[in-house]
Amino acid sequence: MTRMLERPAVQTVSFAGTAKNTGKTTTALHMVDRCHARGLRLALTSIGYDGEIKDNVTGLPKPRYVLQPGDWVATAEKCLKTGTAGYRIRRTSSIYTVLGRIVFVEITSPGLVVLAGPNRRSDLEQVLADFQEIGVDWVLVDGALNRLAPMICTDGLVLSTGAAFTEDIPSLAEHARALCAMFRFPRFPLPPVDNITLCSSKSGQVATLGSGSLLSEAAFQALETATDTCLPQQLLIPNACHPARLQELLTRKPALREVQWVFGSPLKLLASGDPRLWEMVWASMQHPPQYFETLPLRCLTLNPFYPSYHAATWSYSENFLDANALLAAVRAQVTDVPVLNLRQPPIPDLLDLLTPSSAPS
Repeated sequence: MTRMLERPAVQTVSFAGTAKNTGKTTTALHMVDRCHARGLRLALTSIGYDGEIKDNVTGLPKPRYVLQPGDWVATAEKCLKTGTAGYRIRRTSSIYTVLGRIVFVEITSPGLVVLAGPNRRSDLEQVLADFQEIGVDWVLVDGALNRLAPMICTDGLVLSTGAAFTEDIPSLAEHARALCAMFRFPRFPLPPVDNITLCSSKSGQVATLGSGSLLSEAAFQALETATDTCLPQQLLIPNACHPARLQELLTRKPALREVQWVFGSPLKLLASGDPRLWEMVWASMQHPPQYFETLPLRCLTLNPFYPSYHAATWSYSENFLDANALLAAVRAQVTDVPVLNLRQPPIPDLLDLLTPSSAPS
């Protein structure tokens, strides 16, 4: 009997920016170019919508996805007529968005594409599984900082920040440091839970609150009451949690600083609050936090561009920070993640950086 060879696993990477115009699409386009140069089969999708010609606020032109024959896209049906690339629909899905059903398209002639993909984790997992079956080499997932959570199912994340987030270089570097620090903490060894859970491995006692998120006043009061009689060894928060409110709780109940806190994922916490607030929370805890799910942060890219507003004409123009000063300041704060400016020579090869190292023979 002939043995079927297993298809190599598709590599997946997601891209997000700390704000509009921080270089997320430029970074993804660099990866597109490198895949084309290597003759790799490439696929793209998006968490939400991406591909407009001009920025909706500034009116300035935006970088757009230009694909080549043989590339694949998973996007909503209504987006197909908006682009200029030739295409052939090769597969339809049962996933629907406000812009129609998600379809799998093979590009047949070069041109622009507009992406509007799945916005739920289960749907993104299905799209990635379909691309695995189709047999592409890489899937690039376009996202944003306010819709990060579904991208936990990719193999890694590339974040982009820059002057459009803040023109103050020291503040930008501090934010970058706190942002990257969110991804350093380890995975918790037990399976995820659905609700906030208090565990005491010594006594075997387990208490569960009726929510998976720690956001409302009622949720914080319930947690404070639950810890009045018994201090848990571990406190599990599977979903969102507001960092400023948590810091307030730790101040009111210092004993909770000794607990091992476990959160859903770094992406859920970034969607809940500023990473600089989380950095303050970590500093007040006796033990580093852990996550039910982790995601490798592959690199941080910087963009010195920012839109400058002119009140007299109600218009924007392009402006730039000092690229060398920006790169030096962020690299001084972020030392365990590669920090790159993909527009400043010598330009690194992002594909080399993101490709997993081959296993030793």
